[in-house]
Amino acid sequence: MTALPVSTPMHFDQVDRRDHSPAATLRRVSRALDDLRALTTVDQLVQRAPVALCRVGFDRAMISRVVDSDWVVERFHSEVDPAEAAEITTAARTENQRLGPNVIELEMVRRRVSLLVVDVSREPRVNPRLAAMTGSHSYVAAPIAPDGEVVGFFHADRLCAAPVTDFDREIIALFAQEFGTLVAAASLRERFDRLRTTMDNLRTSLGGMVDGCLDGPMNLVSEKQVTGVSAHPAGLAPMTGQRLTGAPEIDRLLSEREREVLKLMALGETNGRIASRLVITEGTVKSHVRHILRKLNAANRAEAVCRWLQRPGVTV
Repeated sequence: MTALPVSTPMHFDQVDRRDHSPAATLRRVSRALDDLRALTTVDQLVQRAPVALCRVGFDRAMISRVVDSDWVVERFHSEVDPAEAAEITTAARTENQRLGPNVIELEMVRRRVSLLVVDVSREPRVNPRLAAMTGSHSYVAAPIAPDGEVVGFFHADRLCAAPVTDFDREIIALFAQEFGTLVAAASLRERFDRLRTTMDNLRTSLGGMVDGCLDGPMNLVSEKQVTGVSAHPAGLAPMTGQRLTGAPEIDRLLSEREREVLKLMALGETNGRIASRLVITEGTVKSHVRHILRKLNAANRAEAVCRWLQRPGVTV
């Protein structure tokens, strides 16, 4: 994940940040979200969000992802000690936290509610490793749920003696709700971009196939006589190798998992996104892609996708 430069300014009044009145806090929330709206990708939003949340009125903030039954720390940010925050981020990434019944964050997944932990030392369900690394005494947390499904968490605290409050819990819940909307919009834009790229690749591949048919040598015998199969419309034949005439042949050649991978390829998904959606490693995805290309005798991903889309009644 590509980090944005930490020095990039955001539009906040540091004097106003010390004003913890409800009205001032809500103004900061509005400004923070306005700055995040200027970002265009999910990765940028994830990297910038902890900074924005700190500028709302917290000293430290953390964003993490939910992957199956684990939650994975993406970034820990501190307005007080950025170097320590970077160390905590690195250390936290070395071991994922399992979302079991003894973990308080599981409540955010099950009930989609924000949390207030006023005494970390007395809460047995707090991750002891993170508590030791951060030295947090109290914190608030909220789920990130763009489409009603929890995909991540925000955590935030202050280093001053005064603990966080119920109002802070409401603030982080509001921030997380609006952030989820921004993530959903950015994700949709990225999907459209991938789909556009896929369509461009298909257009290029189909153009090459048509040119190949038009540039071929003239014969006094039909293609049916030459190949022993029915003639097909120009431009719909595979560019090389074995002819694939329909769904049964592809279904026979590919395993169920390979068909799932190929369908996601047709949607424009990258290997990383396919791995995330199928809950497998990116290396496994690459292996499936190699097998697909070999079995379909396809020169590249675009050609394999083109053959998939030629299947009768195909839906992507």
